[in-house]
Amino acid sequence: MKYIIDKELKYVKDITKHLARYNVSYTGVRPTDETYIYVLNNKALIGVLTIKLKWDCVFLNEYFYSNIDVLKLMLSKVCELYKEKAKAIRVSTDVLERINDFKELKFEIEGILQTSTKTSKKYYFAYYKFDIESNSNFEVIIKKDSILEYESIFKERLVKFREENKISIKKEELEIVALRNNNFVGGVKITIFKDSIYVDMLVVIEKYRGKNIGSKLMELVEEEAGKRNLDSVYLETVLSREFYEKMGYKKVVTKKNQPKDFNSYLLVKQIK
Repeated sequence: MKYIIDKELKYVKDITKHLARYNVSYTGVRPTDETYIYVLNNKALIGVLTIKLKWDCVFLNEYFYSNIDVLKLMLSKVCELYKEKAKAIRVSTDVLERINDFKELKFEIEGILQTSTKTSKKYYFAYYKFDIESNSNFEVIIKKDSILEYESIFKERLVKFREENKISIKKEELEIVALRNNNFVGGVKITIFKDSIYVDMLVVIEKYRGKNIGSKLMELVEEEAGKRNLDSVYLETVLSREFYEKMGYKKVVTKKNQPKDFNSYLLVKQIK
């Protein structure tokens, strides 16, 4: 067996395909959806929320809002749109103002992640009731595709927010791949941040499972973290919690019904 590091992500389609097949065999096919919510006040853009439905949950992706009433209005629309389609609304943030806003709107804290002593604690929130209501009279536009005329304003707001809160989006992606006779056997795709590595995907094709290939791939990920003097490796899993815990990973977040009838777990391992 040969293990290689690939910075060009030549095998990412193989990893994605085999992992999707593995997940579907246990959890079934789950619906996906994407929605853009825009809020206007006298034609001025005062809020944008991009959301994605996957694994029976609505995830708040990128967003900005001028005040908590605008956020509440956007979330009330999420509740109307997805109360029959999703089990929870989910969001994570390490920005204190947003942490306080989601607390005020009665989002539950499912767990807290801190990848190193140099970084802020990230709060993982969920809302299960889908009963948020708003009396705001601002104009709301809901689309399945982004509105081009608002994109530049949205991007400017995101850049300003990141600068004000010292949020770095610098990252590097690579994959570590197991090959047998130059054929793909398994692989792991990772994202490298300033203090940690996030494991995006890990899979070993069915024929080669049980041969410690997954363990070897994770050992190589941890070696990569050590070489770069990073603090931790973390990941999220539905079906493989015990595998990672045997390798020393600790559960910090449990996400109920992600997907329906399953739990998703966020685990972390300190490298130094």
